[in-house]
Amino acid sequence: MEINYIKRLVSHMHLFQKQDNIKGECITNCQYLYDCIKNSFPHINVTIKAVCVLSKCQTNYAYTVGHLVIILNINKKKYLFDPSYEICCHQEKRYFYDFNKFAKEFCDSYLLKNKDEFKRLLNLNINFIKIADKINNNDSNMAYVHNKEFYNNQADYIEKACSK
Repeated sequence: MEINYIKRLVSHMHLFQKQDNIKGECITNCQYLYDCIKNSFPHINVTIKAVCVLSKCQTNYAYTVGHLVIILNINKKKYLFDPSYEICCHQEKRYFYDFNKFAKEFCDSYLLKNKDEFKRLLNLNINFIKIADKINNNDSNMAYVHNKEFYNNQADYIEKACSK
């Protein structure tokens, strides 16, 4: 029951983001989904996790470093939810919790052979790990939400959609 509600919630989030062409808001998306789960199902173990993503976008492969997702532990099962349509709409997504595993998988890329780019991506990943840790420890109080208007507009949209 809970998992179906969360799936429906994420589906509405994706629809809202697709309609409004929302990009670069994974922190706000995770904060919103995290807040919804914590408020609706306080007994569920919910964690925000920093990830790297390899995906197929149309005919090209793409990578994303500096991205957040939600991990749920329900009845000894783990569920990954990516509340960001920008990434979720890609095909063949592979999520990496470990930057080194991601780098090994993607080692043929010039970007990861370039020392400066590798360092930049590693630092970006580390920054997102810190953000996830702060939100998980309730240290953020929405401090990392870049666009509170987007957070509130998405919340209004989802509240209306879920009440139908």
